Amino acid sequence: MAGPRSEVAATDVDLLEVRRQLLASQAVFFAALLWCYAIEHGPKTAVNGISYFGVHVRTAGVLAIGYLAGGIGLWRTATYFVTRGRALAGAALRYAL
Repeated sequence: MAGPRSEVAATDVDLLEVRRQLLASQAVFFAALLWCYAIEHGPKTAVNGISYFGVHVRTAGVLAIGYLAGGIGLWRTATYFVTRGRALAGAALRYAL
């Protein structure tokens, strides 16, 4: 018979998985962004922002991979909240605040 303690432990495990997924995807995104900056940097990047990297052949592929990884990670993180229900979202908001 599972008690409330086992439900809390399962929520904590799910929450750790959500954090891991989100941090990994964002790390890949920002690593790709830094890689683009290392390839093509200058005064125009300060003015135009990250969209500037998408118009250069040398950085467009790296930026696309970063956006794709970030998007997939956010999609999977959102899926955790949809499939795990409100309890997980509440726990995540408590930790975030």
